[in-house]
Amino acid sequence: MSTMQAPTGPRKRLSEVKTVRDLLPFVRASSIEDVSLYWLPVSEFPIGFRQRAWILEFLDQLNQELKQDKQSIETFLQLKFARTELNERFTNTLMEYRPMTGLMLAPGGALPHNLTSLEAKRLSESPGKDGTIDIDYLAPDYTAWFAGQQHREQRRDFFGAGE
Repeated sequence: MSTMQAPTGPRKRLSEVKTVRDLLPFVRASSIEDVSLYWLPVSEFPIGFRQRAWILEFLDQLNQELKQDKQSIETFLQLKFARTELNERFTNTLMEYRPMTGLMLAPGGALPHNLTSLEAKRLSESPGKDGTIDIDYLAPDYTAWFAGQQHREQRRDFFGAGE
């Protein structure tokens, strides 16, 4: 069985970088050059009510500004967080938000390898102390991209649930 490889070499930007200045409190992701990706640090996790409200309002206003330049904010959710207290809300909004599932990979990261029969045999022969087999480390992390255009509602439902 063949293994898919991630593209090699730097990807090219589709448009020029308009600014390289600091946009505090945002931190630019330095490992990605072909898009502008910024992190917004928070003071605590889970995010406090006031900070969450400020960030959500900021993102609403940013989205309005981006629309003028024919750009948009996209919303993603790590699917492992949909298995928490968010499960019911995630399930109830499937048809409306239209999540599209995909693998999460670090920039330049390789796709996970398939489990070989030898690895499967070793796992089955060495269960944990409680008799279970831990395969979480073998499973890649998945994300949901919300293809529906209810950005504001999606952020209010799921913002701050990740790590």
